[in-house]
Amino acid sequence: MADMEYPSETAVTGAVTARVKQLRTDVRLSGAALADGMAKLGFRWNQSTVAKLESGRRRLISVDELLALAQVLGIPPVLLLADPRRDVGPIPISEGVELSAWEVLLWAIGSGTVGRGIGSDRRTSVAMDIIWHGRVVAEAAGAIEATRPLDVYRPGTQVRGDALTRDGRELGTLDDLHRGHLETIAAALEHIVEELGAPAPQLGPTVLKRAAELGVELLGQDGEG
Repeated sequence: MADMEYPSETAVTGAVTARVKQLRTDVRLSGAALADGMAKLGFRWNQSTVAKLESGRRRLISVDELLALAQVLGIPPVLLLADPRRDVGPIPISEGVELSAWEVLLWAIGSGTVGRGIGSDRRTSVAMDIIWHGRVVAEAAGAIEATRPLDVYRPGTQVRGDALTRDGRELGTLDDLHRGHLETIAAALEHIVEELGAPAPQLGPTVLKRAAELGVELLGQDGEG
């Protein structure tokens, strides 16, 4: 796959706009349609705005516009910064600083660092801690909200009544699996609220219902914590 070309005079914005153009082309979205989507989100964009952006004549993208573009294109905002599936060459993140696509992506989601600022060790540690625990909550909650437990999709797993088996070995009931996920969520929420001093992420009704049914207390839900 060929490297994306970024307008050299606006390296960071150019990296984003090159990706916007590629994504727009992939889904066969016209410049006018992209502009229309941005206009529906409150931005004064037209087809000329898109043309100027993609040609490098528009030098800056605001954070608001970055988030709106991600909504219109239907992707996580971080993939406008870097996408290892597409980017072969280095990605500019500031003047004179380039990283690989994987380095940028992992840095953006809190799984890597770039540079060392004043007090960066402490700030970076806390930032990664809250991101990691938030991800734990989201993944465990997603497993509970899934139509079927994630274990069902692993090779050799069978469902017999309310019990799961894999290769003839009992894995427990769906309640057992959900209780395990809920206990993981509970521990992560306690760390987020009591150790990091942050408000707890609010969980969906399916997770809260299962927590009530299985007697697992989740901190910071419904005004608690």
